[in-house]
Amino acid sequence: LDTMAGIALEFGGTVDKFMGDGMMVFFGDPLTQGRQADALACVRMALAMQDQLLVMRARWQTGGIFSDIHMRIGINTGDCAVGNFGSAQRMDYTAIGSVVNIASRLGGRATQDSVLISTDTFDEVGDLITCQARSTIKLKGIRRAVHAYTVVGDGLLQSVAVDV
Repeated sequence: LDTMAGIALEFGGTVDKFMGDGMMVFFGDPLTQGRQADALACVRMALAMQDQLLVMRARWQTGGIFSDIHMRIGINTGDCAVGNFGSAQRMDYTAIGSVVNIASRLGGRATQDSVLISTDTFDEVGDLITCQARSTIKLKGIRRAVHAYTVVGDGLLQSVAVDV
């Protein structure tokens, strides 16, 4: 988690919280580079995290440590409430709202070692990041179906429709 948090900070993300072996990161507050630049930084952060996990697994294996650690990442772009939320006894600086919920649900639906982004994120980064379109998916607790894309890599768009 320390390594992944370092990557998040390097790309300008705000590490919100750690949840078991996962973490929540958001972009755009307290500093923003603009909606598109924040979305692009977030996707590039996710790709850097994937690359670093491969390096870490190889290092652990060389050291004789078996590790089957994998990751799934969900990214959504939009407006949400950011600030101090909680009670008089406990307060957290966090992001809340449907945008956050969709990102979390996308992470849950991503395949092992993949990054799944929403159409809202794709609209911001699709010209700069290679993605594969997925079928519209239904996410738990979200009323509307969400069209999602799997991030393939950092490069020119080569969008391919895939029915999953």
